[in-house]
Amino acid sequence: MKQTKRQRVEIHWHDILSDSSWIDSDKAEAVRPVDVISTGYIINDTDEHIVLAHSMIEKPGQKSSDYTVIPWGCVQTIWRLKRNGVYAE
Repeated sequence: MKQTKRQRVEIHWHDILSDSSWIDSDKAEAVRPVDVISTGYIINDTDEHIVLAHSMIEKPGQKSSDYTVIPWGCVQTIWRLKRNGVYAE
């Protein structure tokens, strides 16, 4: 599912949940992955995953920060975001 680089998006995806505290086994059996909503700019898209930058510097040489790598198997939906009624690229 190739996406356009630097496209501003909202991604709904399933994430791993981890907790190292001691809890009853019954409670541990009920734990499920969490649903996450992340927004940012696509900076890479491969057959295995998508890379989303949450902060970018708009200058020559483009730098990005605060990024998330999401495996495609975890992605539920991707929404392109608009700015002033126009899709943000």
